[in-house]
Amino acid sequence: MQSLRAFWHYFKRRALRQRLQEANLQALLCAQDLDGARTARAQLDAEAPPEFAGLSIEARRAINLAVVGYAQILCDRLVPTALLEPARVAAGRREPPRDDYGDRVRCEGMMAEIGRARGLLQQRANLSQEIKQRSDQLQGLAKFRSDSDTVPVADSLSATVDVPRCSATICGKSIACCCAERRVAER
Repeated sequence: MQSLRAFWHYFKRRALRQRLQEANLQALLCAQDLDGARTARAQLDAEAPPEFAGLSIEARRAINLAVVGYAQILCDRLVPTALLEPARVAAGRREPPRDDYGDRVRCEGMMAEIGRARGLLQQRANLSQEIKQRSDQLQGLAKFRSDSDTVPVADSLSATVDVPRCSATICGKSIACCCAERRVAER
């Protein structure tokens, strides 16, 4: 506005004043909206968040059975390899053994077998369907100590492990039993 002082800028000044007045009005309305939003946010911040009731017993049971089912699927996938028994032994140890793993040929053979097993374990096709089917099967067989317990009794799941197909055991118990007991221990 300072540079438009000459009389021949009269119409430019008038148009500029009108645009300036509209901009000031718009800024005032935006400031009011911003104050309203800040007030609403302060009210929301003052409210206590709703308490999360947690998962229902049925949901926790379903999750636990899905975990056991997934462990059984992984066990089934390791059966064609020679790594099921070494995996069982390794799961029962706290520290890796200090034993000699054999000569170079044996180590290379084990590395090839590990690569093959990794390929089998990484197959994701129909995995969710397999877990769902296995969970449904386990749900029909699982027994719980009480109505509020979410971890199945290990012995009730041992019937689901097909011994000829998946004879993996940990501490003399089937994979399903051991997984259920570990879940109990973690609670």
